[in-house]
Amino acid sequence: MGRTGSDSDEDETLYYRYATPSDSTSAAPSSHSAGGKRGGGSGGLAPSKSTVYVSNLDYNLTNSDLFTIFSTFGKVARVTILKDRITRGSKGVAFILFVSKSDAVSAAKTMNGKVLNGRVLTASIANDNGRAPEFIRKRVYKDKSRCYECGEEGHLSYECPRNQLGPRERPAPKKGRREKERRDWDDV
Repeated sequence: MGRTGSDSDEDETLYYRYATPSDSTSAAPSSHSAGGKRGGGSGGLAPSKSTVYVSNLDYNLTNSDLFTIFSTFGKVARVTILKDRITRGSKGVAFILFVSKSDAVSAAKTMNGKVLNGRVLTASIANDNGRAPEFIRKRVYKDKSRCYECGEEGHLSYECPRNQLGPRERPAPKKGRREKERRDWDDV
Protein backbone atom coordinates (compact mmCIF):
# COMPACT_ATOMS: atom_id res chain seq x y z
CA MET A 1 0.00 0.00 0.00
CA GLY A 2 2.86 2.41 -0.68
CA ARG A 3 2.51 5.89 -2.03
CA THR A 4 4.58 7.06 -4.90
CA GLY A 5 5.27 10.63 -5.88
CA SER A 6 2.60 12.14 -3.67
CA ASP A 7 2.54 14.79 -1.03
CA SER A 8 0.94 15.15 2.37
CA ASP A 9 -2.45 16.07 0.90
CA GLU A 10 -3.22 12.35 1.01
CA ASP A 11 -3.17 12.11 4.76
CA GLU A 12 -5.33 13.58 7.44
CA THR A 13 -3.43 15.00 10.37
CA LEU A 14 -4.79 16.58 13.49
CA TYR A 15 -2.51 18.39 15.87
CA TYR A 16 -3.14 18.03 19.54
CA ARG A 17 -2.12 19.91 22.63
CA TYR A 18 1.48 18.74 22.75
CA ALA A 19 3.36 20.70 20.13
CA THR A 20 6.11 19.13 18.11
CA PRO A 21 8.99 20.91 16.43
CA SER A 22 7.91 21.81 12.91
CA ASP A 23 10.97 20.21 11.37
CA SER A 24 10.80 16.84 13.10
CA THR A 25 7.25 15.57 12.96
CA SER A 26 5.76 12.81 10.89
CA ALA A 27 3.22 12.45 8.17
CA ALA A 28 5.24 9.97 6.19
CA PRO A 29 4.14 7.55 3.50
CA SER A 30 2.42 4.33 4.34
CA SER A 31 5.44 2.16 3.60
CA HIS A 32 5.63 1.50 7.36
CA SER A 33 7.78 4.57 7.87
CA ALA A 34 7.46 7.74 9.86
CA GLY A 35 9.44 10.23 11.76
CA GLY A 36 12.48 12.22 10.98
CA LYS A 37 15.59 13.32 12.72
CA ARG A 38 15.26 14.78 16.17
CA GLY A 39 14.71 18.51 15.88
CA GLY A 40 17.24 20.98 17.16
CA GLY A 41 16.91 22.37 20.64
CA SER A 42 16.01 20.71 23.87
CA GLY A 43 12.65 19.24 24.67
CA GLY A 44 11.80 18.21 21.10
CA LEU A 45 10.11 14.93 20.35
CA ALA A 46 11.97 12.15 18.59
CA PRO A 47 9.24 11.02 16.19
CA SER A 48 11.27 8.12 14.83
CA LYS A 49 11.31 6.63 18.32
CA SER A 50 7.86 7.62 19.56
CA THR A 51 5.62 7.05 16.54
CA VAL A 52 3.44 3.95 16.35
CA TYR A 53 2.50 2.59 12.93
CA VAL A 54 -0.91 0.90 12.98
CA SER A 55 -2.39 -0.98 10.02
CA ASN A 56 -5.52 -2.98 9.18
CA LEU A 57 -7.69 -0.33 10.82
CA ASP A 58 -11.42 -0.09 10.27
CA TYR A 59 -11.90 2.47 7.49
CA ASN A 60 -14.58 4.29 9.50
CA LEU A 61 -12.35 5.14 12.46
CA THR A 62 -11.63 8.85 12.81
CA ASN A 63 -8.67 10.79 14.18
CA SER A 64 -10.63 11.41 17.35
CA ASP A 65 -11.40 7.71 17.74
CA LEU A 66 -7.73 6.79 17.44
CA PHE A 67 -6.74 9.61 19.78
CA THR A 68 -9.20 8.27 22.36
CA ILE A 69 -7.98 4.68 21.99
CA PHE A 70 -4.26 5.45 22.08
CA SER A 71 -4.35 8.17 24.74
CA THR A 72 -4.94 5.38 27.27
CA PHE A 73 -1.21 4.60 26.86
CA GLY A 74 0.03 8.17 27.37
CA LYS A 75 0.02 11.66 25.92
CA VAL A 76 -0.65 11.67 22.18
CA ALA A 77 0.86 14.56 20.23
CA ARG A 78 -0.52 13.78 16.78
CA VAL A 79 -2.69 11.31 14.92
CA THR A 80 -2.25 10.89 11.16
CA ILE A 81 -4.64 8.69 9.19
CA LEU A 82 -3.51 8.07 5.64
CA LYS A 83 -6.29 8.80 3.18
CA ASP A 84 -6.85 8.27 -0.51
CA ARG A 85 -6.14 11.46 -2.45
CA ILE A 86 -9.29 11.28 -4.58
CA THR A 87 -11.94 9.67 -2.38
CA ARG A 88 -10.56 11.00 0.94
CA GLY A 89 -11.39 7.58 2.36
CA SER A 90 -9.13 5.99 4.95
CA LYS A 91 -6.45 3.58 3.75
CA GLY A 92 -6.68 1.71 7.06
CA VAL A 93 -3.25 2.93 8.17
CA ALA A 94 -2.32 5.49 10.81
CA PHE A 95 0.65 6.96 12.62
CA ILE A 96 0.26 7.86 16.29
CA LEU A 97 2.94 10.21 17.64
CA PHE A 98 3.38 9.99 21.39
CA VAL A 99 5.12 12.51 23.62
CA SER A 100 7.02 9.69 25.32
CA LYS A 101 8.96 6.86 23.68
CA SER A 102 7.99 4.45 26.47
CA ASP A 103 4.29 5.18 25.90
CA ALA A 104 4.73 4.46 22.18
CA VAL A 105 6.50 1.16 22.88
CA SER A 106 3.78 0.15 25.34
CA ALA A 107 1.02 1.03 22.85
CA ALA A 108 2.70 -0.89 20.02
CA LYS A 109 3.20 -4.01 22.13
CA THR A 110 -0.31 -3.94 23.56
CA MET A 111 -2.22 -3.13 20.36
CA ASN A 112 -0.33 -5.49 18.04
CA GLY A 113 -2.61 -8.44 17.34
CA LYS A 114 -5.64 -6.90 19.07
CA VAL A 115 -9.01 -7.13 17.34
CA LEU A 116 -10.74 -3.80 16.77
CA ASN A 117 -14.10 -3.72 14.98
CA GLY A 118 -13.50 -7.23 13.68
CA ARG A 119 -10.03 -6.50 12.28
CA VAL A 120 -6.72 -7.77 13.67
CA LEU A 121 -4.43 -4.76 14.09
CA THR A 122 -0.74 -4.67 13.31
CA ALA A 123 1.10 -2.14 15.48
CA SER A 124 4.81 -1.41 15.76
CA ILE A 125 7.23 1.44 16.22
CA ALA A 126 7.40 3.18 12.85
CA ASN A 127 10.58 2.98 10.80
CA ASP A 128 12.32 6.20 9.83
CA ASN A 129 12.80 6.28 6.08
CA GLY A 130 14.66 9.60 6.17
CA ARG A 131 12.10 11.33 3.96
CA ALA A 132 9.82 12.73 6.66
CA PRO A 133 10.79 16.39 6.11
CA GLU A 134 9.36 16.16 2.58
CA PHE A 135 5.94 15.40 3.98
CA ILE A 136 5.89 17.71 6.97
CA ARG A 137 3.59 20.64 6.67
CA LYS A 138 1.52 21.92 9.54
CA ARG A 139 -1.95 22.37 8.21
CA VAL A 140 -3.64 25.69 8.70
CA TYR A 141 -7.38 25.24 8.80
CA LYS A 142 -8.85 28.48 7.51
CA ASP A 143 -12.51 27.43 7.62
CA LYS A 144 -13.22 26.70 11.26
CA SER A 145 -16.96 26.51 10.66
CA ARG A 146 -16.70 23.00 9.20
CA CYS A 147 -15.84 19.64 10.73
CA TYR A 148 -12.44 18.28 9.62
CA GLU A 149 -13.70 14.69 9.76
CA CYS A 150 -16.83 14.88 7.61
CA GLY A 151 -16.74 18.40 6.12
CA GLU A 152 -20.19 19.32 7.38
CA GLU A 153 -21.05 22.58 9.12
CA GLY A 154 -22.55 22.86 12.58
CA HIS A 155 -20.00 20.92 14.64
CA LEU A 156 -16.27 20.46 15.05
CA SER A 157 -14.34 17.22 14.71
CA TYR A 158 -14.39 16.68 18.48
CA GLU A 159 -18.17 16.30 18.35
CA CYS A 160 -18.44 14.68 14.90
CA PRO A 161 -21.21 12.06 14.68
CA ARG A 162 -18.80 9.87 12.68
CA ASN A 163 -16.64 9.40 15.79
CA GLN A 164 -17.51 5.81 16.70
CA LEU A 165 -16.39 6.32 20.28
CA GLY A 166 -18.45 9.46 20.75
CA PRO A 167 -17.28 13.01 21.33
CA ARG A 168 -14.01 13.71 23.08
CA GLU A 169 -12.90 16.56 25.25
CA ARG A 170 -11.18 19.45 23.52
CA PRO A 171 -7.60 20.02 24.67
CA ALA A 172 -6.87 23.04 26.83
CA PRO A 173 -5.54 26.00 24.85
CA LYS A 174 -1.77 26.22 24.63
CA LYS A 175 -0.02 28.83 26.71
CA GLY A 176 2.60 30.68 24.75
CA ARG A 177 6.18 30.98 25.85
CA ARG A 178 5.86 34.74 26.27
CA GLU A 179 2.95 34.36 28.66
CA LYS A 180 5.09 32.05 30.81
CA GLU A 181 7.99 34.50 30.72
CA ARG A 182 5.64 37.31 31.77
CA ARG A 183 4.45 35.27 34.77
CA ASP A 184 8.03 34.51 35.76
CA TRP A 185 8.89 38.21 35.78
CA ASP A 186 5.73 39.05 37.76
CA ASP A 187 6.96 36.83 40.59
CA VAL A 188 10.20 38.82 40.96
